[in-house]
Amino acid sequence: DPTAGRHRRLYAAARNLAELGCPPALAHALLTDPALDCGLTPADARRQVDCGVREGWSSPAAAPGTPAELAMTAGPEGGAT
Repeated sequence: DPTAGRHRRLYAAARNLAELGCPPALAHALLTDPALDCGLTPADARRQVDCGVREGWSSPAAAPGTPAELAMTAGPEGGAT
């Protein structure tokens, strides 16, 4: 199935964004058009982003105080702001 790789990559991108604290609406805004351009249907794109975001938010990497959150709040010298 030629779309299998596209589904998997879209899911992984959505999960990665969520692990970095990206809100679901922003993940959809960033990923939907490229997914449609690659040949996925709107329903497939929505489902893959939803699943990736849900999994990413439930991941330990998305928990407060983890390296992902600390990296987002690091100042120019690498220390927390």
